[in-house]
Amino acid sequence: MYAGDYLASNLGHEIINLFQADNGWHYLYLNSSGNLSNEHEGIDVMLLVKAHSTDTFEVIGMARGLHLAPGATMTMPRDISREIAAISSVQKEYIETEGVTYGGISILDIFKNTEQQNIFITYKADKVYVPSGFRIFLQYGKNTRNTHEEKSVTVVLCCHNMPRTSLKSYIYPDSGSDGNSDYDNIMSHIVENSSLWTDKVGWKPLANGTSIRHRVSLFDICRMRDDENRISNALAYFMLCEQYKSLWIKFFSIYNIRLNNDYTVDREVSAKITDANINIPSGGRIDILIKDNVNFVVIENKIKSDINSVQTDQEGENQLHRYINYAQHITTQTGQSPHFLIIAPNYNVPQLESKTERKYQIITYRDICQFLNEPANMEIIESDSNFLALYDVMKWHTFDTSNEYLYYEMMEKFEERLKNATTKSLVNNKSTLIDKNNKKMAKSSAISGEYIITQEDNDTIRVCQIFDNVKDSLREAAKAVGFEFDPNWTTRQFGNKLVKEYGDGHTASVGEYTIVKRDSGSVESYRVHGNTIAALRKIAKEIGLTADSKWNTRTFGRVLIDFVNGDYNPNEVVEDESGLSVIPDMTVQQLWDAFHEMFGGHLRIKKGNKRYDAHYNSTDGSHHDVIDVALSEIGCNASGKFSPELTVGEFTKKMKDECGLSVVVATSDDWVAVLDDYVLDSVSFIPKNTTKAKMQEILDR
Repeated sequence: MYAGDYLASNLGHEIINLFQADNGWHYLYLNSSGNLSNEHEGIDVMLLVKAHSTDTFEVIGMARGLHLAPGATMTMPRDISREIAAISSVQKEYIETEGVTYGGISILDIFKNTEQQNIFITYKADKVYVPSGFRIFLQYGKNTRNTHEEKSVTVVLCCHNMPRTSLKSYIYPDSGSDGNSDYDNIMSHIVENSSLWTDKVGWKPLANGTSIRHRVSLFDICRMRDDENRISNALAYFMLCEQYKSLWIKFFSIYNIRLNNDYTVDREVSAKITDANINIPSGGRIDILIKDNVNFVVIENKIKSDINSVQTDQEGENQLHRYINYAQHITTQTGQSPHFLIIAPNYNVPQLESKTERKYQIITYRDICQFLNEPANMEIIESDSNFLALYDVMKWHTFDTSNEYLYYEMMEKFEERLKNATTKSLVNNKSTLIDKNNKKMAKSSAISGEYIITQEDNDTIRVCQIFDNVKDSLREAAKAVGFEFDPNWTTRQFGNKLVKEYGDGHTASVGEYTIVKRDSGSVESYRVHGNTIAALRKIAKEIGLTADSKWNTRTFGRVLIDFVNGDYNPNEVVEDESGLSVIPDMTVQQLWDAFHEMFGGHLRIKKGNKRYDAHYNSTDGSHHDVIDVALSEIGCNASGKFSPELTVGEFTKKMKDECGLSVVVATSDDWVAVLDDYVLDSVSFIPKNTTKAKMQEILDR
């Protein structure tokens, strides 16, 4: 996995492998083209790996119970970007039948017009596991042995070559195996070793994910993120800039180096002692040399390379020794204090032998980034796009493995793709929301002026308003969250400031409002109304529909959709009688699932102070699984049916009075309890990470 170039538009199909689809299943894409030959149909286990070193993969996931997707064994063309109608047809039918969406977006739309188009899914898996705190390695080598350390396991493959072109390898049992085959080795030490794995992590990408979008800079475009010389050049440049000197003086003081403001910085300084009377090893070039009248600071910057070995040097000295000799020779004459530093990635911290260990301090890129990321320091550099580019490059080297950043970048890109798809469907192309073929988005929809009314799959009614007068909507959004603004701001200025304050630079959620900044610089906005019934009444009044005061939200919404689309017959209006049914024989899980499916919120199910639903304890950081007992065991003594029109307060009271159950309705992310005055049918539209004060603002509007 993650073996391609992800710096441009590419989003490898295998990104889906570690994410759970909205329907709860895991779907897998098999590198490198998604297909496999018929002889491999019976494969049951897939190890998901990424490159670690020359002869080693790191195992980052495992899928078991593989069900082959239609089309996955059909012959692919040499040019896999060329669409084959037969394969695409069976794959698309399978995806639509299964309802394979991520963050509400079909996988067909996520990869639309990008990457190869024939095979989207190779397998559907019963279970996908991730390491439970262990690092698991596959090493290819005939003369090495398995190793089991405290938090890592290395399994050696002696009979297979490392796949370097197809990016996949099939490993079968050997006939007459004595238990030492590659297959037996993997099965016993990895697959069947349950202590290595957990299935409790079900990552779900979100269209409104909170990942910070990676800023593409010239370091990325010119592929210089691993280039020691270029990064050393940039470090030296910003260390020497007058406006940043106080920042670096503060940083180096952490390492007991007290620089004066008049310090100088030089690059690639020769460490050769030119005095013929001095006969000690010297030479080489110091990456960065910082000097003032008191300090002489030698900095060696290492990224992918290692420290030169003593054994390979004729004089028994490595480059670090030579720098020590040179610095001590100079400072003996000048009276300066010598300091020796090594800057290194966290995945490649050098092991120093005793002589240099006593002299050199190691500074990791994580140390630098944590310092720069402090609010006061970030405020100094954030106005300089070039300094921010260097900061982003250094973040690349703060992870414990060299390609771990790539994994996070992939997640970031996946969520960005989802956000773009969602925005396009809501803002750029209103017609997609009422596409009769798009059953997964809505049962039925209608557009009336700025409003889109949809009846979702669970019959919930949603009202989305896409604003024609964007500037007025920005004023409304700002007032809703108490954001101070200048009435003379242009729409673009206003939108940019809101997106910067509440978003990721491109999209922002401001209460019920979503603000989108286009690449062209234009700004667009839309709002999902939390008070659905009030929005429906407003639309009905504008278009001349006389509403029956007895209609609940679901009936009202369905009638309004029919009225707008010209299908309304007042004699055929059927009152909605849907509701949540509760019986003592239900289990806790069944009740939670039914509530979430109908209302979109998180139902906390309790007996006394003990919670039986799955939840996260913020006090100790622990996650608690659902305690799946019958409701009768925790107090449910009668059946009941609860209308979507009940308020949260009415619902919790009736649950206690009529069924004997203690419940609390929380937001979909279980962040906070929902206010009593909310109607159950509007709970799903409460923004994530909200507060009770923000909920009250929505009610007041």
